[in-house]
Amino acid sequence: MKKVTLLVVGAVFCTSVITSGSTVFASEINEDLTKNYEINWDDAWDDVDVLDESTNFGSSSDPNSFGTRAYGDLATGNTSLSSTSTLVKSTGTTKGKILSTVTSATTSLRNVSQGYTASGSKKTAVGKFTATSELSLTRAKTKYVYTGLTIHTATNTGILYDSRTLKSGTY
Repeated sequence: MKKVTLLVVGAVFCTSVITSGSTVFASEINEDLTKNYEINWDDAWDDVDVLDESTNFGSSSDPNSFGTRAYGDLATGNTSLSSTSTLVKSTGTTKGKILSTVTSATTSLRNVSQGYTASGSKKTAVGKFTATSELSLTRAKTKYVYTGLTIHTATNTGILYDSRTLKSGTY
């Protein structure tokens, strides 16, 4: 009986070490894909009139399995605008829905009336944490239309999904 117990405990220990190792390896791949993802802002700003201010995207299903896939179950993304008397700020957030997800958010802000665009830095998060990218522009004394565009990514099982959200306002 002791030999069987030791054998079972040993098998569980080996399995957990192997599983942990592959999880760490998968996590590193997900992080590398997310960090190395480059945004072409010229392309990103095309067809923005069809975008919403929030999105659910990505699939946590294994692409090699035959199971049901639910697109939108990997991450959520959102773009919001706010202003003070001197600044207009775009905030983009991406929140993972499962622990093995690596997410990123990168926001851009455009003064539509004057044609000026600036891009913020990419922020990343792991698991169910939120990646938040913020960018502010000086607010003009005259009211102008400002548009915030955020590129969201979510990487799981070595597959990177991306999505865009947009919010416009007059400030």
